[in-house]
Amino acid sequence: ELYLKGKYSINKGTHVDQIDQGISLLEESINLDDNFFHAKSYLANLRREKGDLSIARDLYTEAMTKAGENGDKQRVREYLVSLGDIFLEMDDFSNALECYQNALTLAEELRYRKNSPHIMNQMALIYNNREEPDSAVYYLEKSIKMSHELKDSLSTVSELLFLGNLYYNS
Repeated sequence: ELYLKGKYSINKGTHVDQIDQGISLLEESINLDDNFFHAKSYLANLRREKGDLSIARDLYTEAMTKAGENGDKQRVREYLVSLGDIFLEMDDFSNALECYQNALTLAEELRYRKNSPHIMNQMALIYNNREEPDSAVYYLEKSIKMSHELKDSLSTVSELLFLGNLYYNS
C-alpha cells in the first residue's frame, strides 16, 4: 500500500513536497519489506534522475541481489544494465563493463535479445573511452546486426553514426 501511495504521489506530484513525500513512502515500504525489489528499483531510478548516483547504485545492487535470491534472472539482467549505466555515468568503466558483460551473458542465456543492442552500444562506448577502437567497432557491428534482426531501425541510426565516427577518427 505504501509503495502504491508513494508511486501515485510521485506520478501526480507537481510540487517538490509531493515528490519528496512519495519518496518517503517508498523508503518506508522498503523498510517494512527489505525483499521488495520492485520498490528498490523504482526508488533507485528516481535517485538516479535526481543525480544521487551512489544511492541509486546501492539500491540497484540490493534489488539485483534480492532478484537473484528469488531466481528472477530477467530482473537481474535488467538491474545489471541499470547498474552498468550508473557506473558509466560515474566514469567507472571497469565496473560498467563488467555489469554489461554479465547482462549480455544473461540475455543470451534467457534468449532475450531486445535490450542487447543497448548493452553492446554501451560496451562500445566504454571501449571508445578506453581508446580501444577495434573492440568498440566489434561491439557496434554486433549491435547493428542484432538491431537489423530485431527490425529496430531507430536504434540502427545512432549505431551507424557512432560507427562512422569511430571509422573517421581512426
